[in-house]
Amino acid sequence: MLYKTIILEMLQRRPRMYEQLRLYRKVLPALEIYAKELKESHEAMMEQLRQARPDSEPRQIRSEAFEMALKEMEDRFPPASSTDDQEAQGLLDEAMEFIRNHSWRG
Repeated sequence: MLYKTIILEMLQRRPRMYEQLRLYRKVLPALEIYAKELKESHEAMMEQLRQARPDSEPRQIRSEAFEMALKEMEDRFPPASSTDDQEAQGLLDEAMEFIRNHSWRG
């Protein structure tokens, strides 16, 4: 899986967030942080599904777990298009604060 590519696409669908990250030179740190979290979430969901349904096809589990992890990540990001700019800005500020707090990690 190309987790960074997926996260980049998610960020680019949110022009205000992406532009703010680009302005502060935080696109790459954000990609790395969010991609790592997406991968870890995907792996955790796969394990949960394997335990819950041991007879399921591994490919089905992988796919379903990825959809769940992706939905979880999407829910954490500001809306891609929002009619409520104040709410979107608040979510954007939260995302930027998260990145600032985690950017010291390698």
